[in-house]
Amino acid sequence: MRVGFRIAGAVLVVGATAVAADARATDLDAYAGILDRHTRAVESAVGTQVDYDALRHSSEWPALVASLEASDPSQLRSVAQKLAF
Repeated sequence: MRVGFRIAGAVLVVGATAVAADARATDLDAYAGILDRHTRAVESAVGTQVDYDALRHSSEWPALVASLEASDPSQLRSVAQKLAF
């Protein structure tokens, strides 16, 4: 279970950079702030752990999800960005 959280955490962090390609719809500062408050570095291959319970209860989460829904993934350029999105 912990490995799953770490992998998902890494995907979430990588996703932050992928969304930069469509910054018109996504508030990158809010995204960075949420990640800063709800992730932490850990000694593992992944290197990041996400506090999903706190993230789910964050008052900022609904607005971030809405901005991601409004983004246009067809504007993503690299394979890494597309996979992260």
